[in-house]
Amino acid sequence: MFAERHTIQLPSAPLSPPIIQVKKESPFSIAQQYITKLEAVLKSNNVAALSTVMHTDSWWRDMLAFSWDIRTIHGLDKILTYFSENLAHTSPYNFKLRESGKFAPSSGNPIEGLEWIESMFDFETKVGRGSGMIRLVQGSDGVWKGYMIYTALQELKGFEENKGDRRPHGGNNSLIGGAIKGNWLERRERQKEFLDGEPDVFVVGAGKLIVVSVRSINLTVL
Repeated sequence: MFAERHTIQLPSAPLSPPIIQVKKESPFSIAQQYITKLEAVLKSNNVAALSTVMHTDSWWRDMLAFSWDIRTIHGLDKILTYFSENLAHTSPYNFKLRESGKFAPSSGNPIEGLEWIESMFDFETKVGRGSGMIRLVQGSDGVWKGYMIYTALQELKGFEENKGDRRPHGGNNSLIGGAIKGNWLERRERQKEFLDGEPDVFVVGAGKLIVVSVRSINLTVL
């Protein structure tokens, strides 16, 4: 029963009647027009306008981007409710398609008679940066709308992972920016005893005091 609630039934005939297109647009052009319109709707904080960019039977999978929760929402009415509760305090913006690589805009035919456009994208909110996936289907009116959208928070602003340009220079063994205090074993012993700094986290529970040092990846149970 639980699995049935999250089973996606693909639309069998999104084009009814078929639409004659004089000029076929590229997947990138379609996806770019859509992501621009989606961003405009979300930035306007007009939740009702989501009906202009979302399929009536659409799905939205959100992982922490718009609420501190993991949610799967099915149906336009429930999506409108979800964003009416969470859109104002997240303020998403800066939507950008992946322009190259495996996840750049492309078309596919998951089942006979159905064509969709899919692409990954990146975006920002007030508190962080995220990425997502869109799958668009075309209705009988010729308008491409979101049928499956996935969004996920990747990092919090001000607490970014120290990688790339943010990676700290120097190290324990470096003569530039390093802090040489004995050999490796001696430094580890100092870290275990917290002689050069206070522990970052104290966890109290189950009758024990656990001292965690995030910097040295050290765990001490007292």
